[in-house]
Amino acid sequence: KRVTRIDPATGAKSVAVTIDEVSAPGGQDGLLGLALDPNSNNVYVFYTYQDQAKGPDPMVKDPNSRYRFLYGKIARFSFDPAAGTLSNRTDIITGLTASNDHNGGRLKFGPDKKLYLTLGDQGNNQLGNFCLPVQPQRLPTAKELAAKEFASYVGKSLRINLDGSVPKDNPKLNGVVSHVYTLGHRNPQGLDFAPDVSDNAKQKYEQDYVITWHGETVVAGAHLRRGRRTHLVRIHVYFDTERQQVVVAYIGRHLRDKGSAS
Repeated sequence: KRVTRIDPATGAKSVAVTIDEVSAPGGQDGLLGLALDPNSNNVYVFYTYQDQAKGPDPMVKDPNSRYRFLYGKIARFSFDPAAGTLSNRTDIITGLTASNDHNGGRLKFGPDKKLYLTLGDQGNNQLGNFCLPVQPQRLPTAKELAAKEFASYVGKSLRINLDGSVPKDNPKLNGVVSHVYTLGHRNPQGLDFAPDVSDNAKQKYEQDYVITWHGETVVAGAHLRRGRRTHLVRIHVYFDTERQQVVVAYIGRHLRDKGSAS
């Protein structure tokens, strides 16, 4: 529930704010994300809370579950440099789906001055959540967006204006422009941005790793180290233009050389 400031020189701690409405009934919920606005004294926080007014989560059937009314929100606080405290909470976006597992929760400012938030797949269809639908590739409809129903945002990264609205230049997926920026994620707990790679790097990447699969030229290469050996693994991914979905098609074994896939 607390946002704590730590002096890096002395290690001294002071509580900037205690957010009483933070709800953490389990191990993967609670106060999850924090982002400092580089252009103001505003601080944005992502956390889970109880929202009985919104109604029960349709995925939670147990009427006594502590997760029945658990949702996520982004709130903005004002930082007082003199006092070292946060105050004046303003809700930016509320009613985001939350769960007992895989909530993601990384919040960060992008180089475009937009907020980015990662949400996990809620841990559906595993352990105690078996038989619940896995929906990281389900896209929001215009009707859901108008009603501020965000159940389809699970397993996505979101790109958000600072007032909580949808950026007009967000990707149009299945005919709808929503907060969704990327999709198909399990439980993204890290988020960062990198500058564009050089033309030489792009050319080398294309020469080494790109192949054509079902007419789509897309491949990602990753180095995995096991013991003393390093293997190059190809994760073949393509964009299904008919379904408007990103599909993981095949994970190859390590390559004998740069020109042959196994």
